[in-house]
Amino acid sequence: MRDNFVPRTKEVLARRVAYVCSNPACNMTTVGPQQTPSEAINIGVAAHITAASPDGPRYDATLNGVNRSDIQNGIWLCQSCAKLIDSDLTTYTEDLLRQWKKSAEERAGNRLNKQIQIAGSQWEMKGAGLETIQESGYYEKQLAGCKIKYFLQDNKLHVEQELNNGSVGYYVIDSHGNILDHKFPYPLSEYSVEIDPSLLLRRETQILSDGATKETISMKWGKKVVLVWDSDHHLRDLHAENGCRMDHIRKVFVFESPEFNPSASS
Repeated sequence: MRDNFVPRTKEVLARRVAYVCSNPACNMTTVGPQQTPSEAINIGVAAHITAASPDGPRYDATLNGVNRSDIQNGIWLCQSCAKLIDSDLTTYTEDLLRQWKKSAEERAGNRLNKQIQIAGSQWEMKGAGLETIQESGYYEKQLAGCKIKYFLQDNKLHVEQELNNGSVGYYVIDSHGNILDHKFPYPLSEYSVEIDPSLLLRRETQILSDGATKETISMKWGKKVVLVWDSDHHLRDLHAENGCRMDHIRKVFVFESPEFNPSASS
C-alpha cells in the first residue's frame, strides 16, 4: 500500500516553490497555458523524498504512514527530474533532496520579496507582469502562490501579503523604500537582521528606560535602520530607510548593496 499525498499537499508543495522544479540544475516552470483558453498544463510532480511504499526509492522503514504522506516528505519536481532522482539513488540521496527543497523555497521567497520595488515616484511590481501602480483603487494579485493586495495613496504604498500558510503581513512603505508602519506575518521577535558588512558606516546604541536597547545603524547609499531589541535580544521594533528585503521564509530582514547600472554618459 502506498502512502500517497492528498491533493492539498500536492498543491501547497507546488505553490511554495512557485510551480518551479526544485532541482537547481533544472529550475523549469511546470505550469503554463494550454491551447484551450480555459485550461492550463501542469508537468510538475509532487515526489516523495523517501518512498511511499517499501519497494520504492529511499524507503525509510522508521516512518509511519502519516509521516510518509506529510508535506515534509515531499518535493516539487518536473516529470523528468522526478524520474531522474529515482533512477540514481547513489547521487540523489535523501539529504540532497531535502537541501533542494529548502533552497527552492528560499529562492521562491526571495523572488517574491524582490517583486515590490520603487520606480521613480510610482511603484512597480517587477518580474510579475504587473502594471505600474497608479492611485486609482485597490488591486489584488497572485504572486508565487501568495495573495498580494495593494493600494497607493499620497505616494505611500499599502501592501497586504498572505503567505501560503495563511499568515498575513501588512506594510506601509514610502517612495524611498522606508517602512513607515508594519504588521509582519510572524511575531517580530522571531526575525533576525542581516546586513552586508560592506554597507556599514556606524552603529549607535541607546539603553531605554524599560531595559530595551535601541540600535541605529547608518549605512552607505542612504540606507538606515532603527532596531529595538528587548532584554533577551529579541527584535521588538524595526524602521528601515531606503529599502530592505523581507525574507519571511527564513524570517530575516536583509540589507544589501544596491545594484548599479552602467553610466549613461559617454
